[in-house]
This record gives sequence, structure tokens and C-alpha cells, in this order.
Amino acid sequence: MESSLTPTEHQTIMVVDMLVALLLIVSFLFLVHRYKNRNCTVRNWPVVGMLPALVSNADRLLEFFTDMLKSNGGTFKI
Repeated sequence: MESSLTPTEHQTIMVVDMLVALLLIVSFLFLVHRYKNRNCTVRNWPVVGMLPALVSNADRLLEFFTDMLKSNGGTFKI
């Protein structure tokens, strides 16, 4: 039985399959990372680090760091 797809259509299907696989892998890694850090005061994201937390607390950075140190017993691991 011969395939009725042209080479271009076949390549397009392969690219879509690879993108779906990549999306599934990234989603899985995101969920695992989120599960491991579910009880953390500040999430340390794989690529951007603590930048989202710093940006969201830009107007109160001193209070943010004070709250973070209080909740972690005066220590903080970077």
C-alpha cells in the first residue's frame, strides 16, 4: 500500500509530531518542577529564576525580602 502524501505533507506531519512531543515534555517538566516546589515561599523557575516574584513585588522589595527571610528562618538558599 502506497502513501498518498507528498514529501512536503509528510515533512509537515513530522514537524507537527515533533512539536507536540516537545510540548508534552516541557509540560511534564513544568508540572514536576511545580510539584517539587509547591511549599516554597518563592518559586525558583528553571529559566527565569525568581524574576517573576521580584517584578510582582517591585514596589515593596525591602518588605518582600524581609517576609521571605522571616518565613525561611532567616536563611535563604539562592
